[in-house]
Amino acid sequence: MSEEECAVKIVLIGAGQRGRIYADYIAEKDGIQVVAVVEPNDARRNAAAAQLGIAGDRCFSSVEALWAQGKIADAAIIASMDRDHYAQVMKALELGYHILLEKPISPDPAECMDI
Repeated sequence: MSEEECAVKIVLIGAGQRGRIYADYIAEKDGIQVVAVVEPNDARRNAAAAQLGIAGDRCFSSVEALWAQGKIADAAIIASMDRDHYAQVMKALELGYHILLEKPISPDPAECMDI
């Protein structure tokens, strides 16, 4: 299915084990597609892109590079390092993304309450 035909588009932030579990599940479903990946580790980013069919211009080594594109999908899976969750969630919400946030929400209880 092409990105244009997809009913729900997802960005994956964090292509480690947890993020890939969600992304691999999505890849099996009709009408939903992972259209971008953010992963600082080159090998994990490239493996996710290859398996999920993500175009090279939608593969990012930093979340800031993704945010610079504006809103390019409907939802974000945030499966990055726990300490990074708060800033990433808040920016994603500001841009209008729906969120699936891997646990723990944050190591800081105040950030958890703010989210």
